[in-house]
Amino acid sequence: MGANFYADPAAESSWATDFTNLSEPRRRRQFLVLRRVVIGFLIVIVLTVGFVSEFSSLATFAGFITAGIAVGLQAALLSVAAYFFIIGRYGIRVGDRISVAGITGDVVDIGLVRLYLMELAGTGLDFYPTGRIVVFSNSVLFQTGIPLFKQIPGTEYAWHEVVVMIAPDGNHKSAEEKLVAAVNAVYSQYREEIERQHYAIERHVDIQVEVPRPEARLQFADAGLELLVRYPVEIRKAPDIDEEMTRKVLDLIETDQALKVAVSGNPRIRLAVKG
Repeated sequence: MGANFYADPAAESSWATDFTNLSEPRRRRQFLVLRRVVIGFLIVIVLTVGFVSEFSSLATFAGFITAGIAVGLQAALLSVAAYFFIIGRYGIRVGDRISVAGITGDVVDIGLVRLYLMELAGTGLDFYPTGRIVVFSNSVLFQTGIPLFKQIPGTEYAWHEVVVMIAPDGNHKSAEEKLVAAVNAVYSQYREEIERQHYAIERHVDIQVEVPRPEARLQFADAGLELLVRYPVEIRKAPDIDEEMTRKVLDLIETDQALKVAVSGNPRIRLAVKG
């Protein structure tokens, strides 16, 4: 039994050698795995730092490009911005008659960057198409010194005046009453349409506007005492209305001897609002 209890030294040495051979591959694999992890982590750090640096440069480059585009397309960007003002509540619609940069015309089209007008010409009282289309950049809305005039939405009337000079010994009160009566006689033919447009103004604005009607004014002028009777006219029918008004006033002066004596010179019709 004693011989069986103690191990053989040669066998023990062989067992230690086999254990060492088994543990070496395991350590090698662990070292290789650890090396891969460390190298991978370092690669991720390098890539991250490089990407952040390149992203900053890319952002700077994109900023310069954006600034250059903004400067180069300044007019186009202003036109696009003005487009949203033009189509606003009190903006311009196709068919509106407007005056801009000294040109009067009817709007035929509104684009994102351009505004198209059918040019009108005339004496200011009688407009007619010239056969030309005028093109404006929408950015004209932001240009100082170039006013843009348009009618209040829903209205198409303007103000004209019948003007006569009163003789030094003329009865201006009698002349005023007779001229106002003559103007009212013509105005009564289209008064309902003007009043309808007036009600449209009240729906669009929050201020009170008096109902349009003919009114007389007596004032001093360089040539003497001037009597004018202001009256509203429909823009589209202004030439016909002014012609009818001219005939009415001339007939009145020719048939009324007292008025003929009170009036000096020939009567005339002009715009009440300049510009």
